[in-house]
Amino acid sequence: MFSNFLKVVALGPIDFELTLNLTESDIREFSIDLNKLKSIKDCEKFLQRKDIQERISLTSKNLTINTLLFINRAFKVKTFIEYIVLNNNEFTDEAKFMQGIFKNVTEQNFLFLIPYQCLESLENNLVLTIKGLNEFSRSFNFGNNYC
Repeated sequence: MFSNFLKVVALGPIDFELTLNLTESDIREFSIDLNKLKSIKDCEKFLQRKDIQERISLTSKNLTINTLLFINRAFKVKTFIEYIVLNNNEFTDEAKFMQGIFKNVTEQNFLFLIPYQCLESLENNLVLTIKGLNEFSRSFNFGNNYC
């Protein structure tokens, strides 16, 4: 029954970039004015949609995480990744709505975060990048680096 799944446990700081590529039809359908996206809060309405969340890609500057994510994309056999987060994994106040979205996106990638937070003074890096037409790109840091 479980012969098609592997499990890996890794640990390190949290460092993720979520990227959403919007098509012309997305922009029309959701009435998104790309020029009015000034903060992550401006993205809340369309990011709440499950069909949009399913199109968010996940990458990391952390080589371990990126390698494990790549393995899951490249192979039919999926690896459940339990990642022990050593730094804080808090969200900024305006990005609290991202908690469920972030969890959904990581778990779609078979990545399950376990907070340990023994290195709370180490900053987290949580970024959402929205890409659209004509080389439009806007990035929002939603990690709470209060330390």
